[in-house]
Amino acid sequence: MTGPYLHDGSEKTLLDVVELYNRGGVMNPNLDPLMLPLNLTAREKKELVTFMEALSGTLPAIEAPTLPPGPGGQAPAKGGE
Repeated sequence: MTGPYLHDGSEKTLLDVVELYNRGGVMNPNLDPLMLPLNLTAREKKELVTFMEALSGTLPAIEAPTLPPGPGGQAPAKGGE
């Protein structure tokens, strides 16, 4: 949700991330052969960043479920004990 991005924080903005993937990553011996250039246009890159920015929002409140009684009618052990 906030920069810097990627596992090493190497990309400052979402557009930088898109540019990296658009180039096909950084050539190195460990680069997956399936990591290929995307060949996106400038417009497609901008639209992709706009889409990713739209994916944020308020998380819904989720109540923890009440577990049914275990064997013998006792409450289940906490934390899987």
